Amino acid sequence: MIIESKKEINDAPSPEDGFVYMLYSRGLIKIGFSVQPHERFRQLRSMSVAPMSLIWLGHGTRRNEAALHQHFSEYRKKGEWFAPGERLRAFIARRPDLGGMTPAARLAWSEANPDKALGP
Repeated sequence: MIIESKKEINDAPSPEDGFVYMLYSRGLIKIGFSVQPHERFRQLRSMSVAPMSLIWLGHGTRRNEAALHQHFSEYRKKGEWFAPGERLRAFIARRPDLGGMTPAARLAWSEANPDKALGP
């Protein structure tokens, strides 16, 4: 899925419908949910001393987020933060492009550039 605009991303139809996302920071991947993901990214980035890069964003629900947390529970480090283990990397590799760059490429770039952030 390629997101056309921030307005499209922030106009989810209901609190149950929204977006599941993956962020990369300091060797870990955050799997989260937001109805307004650009606002959520802004909040997370303002609270963190480390750069955060958006790896993947797709339409989803809180149930989808919970299912991903369960599916990748073996990699859970704390809360919604996961080590980028083999199955999680394979999942990322199968996601569609985001802004002209594959999620796998976004992850590789983020790992190679830990002091920089890659935005949406």
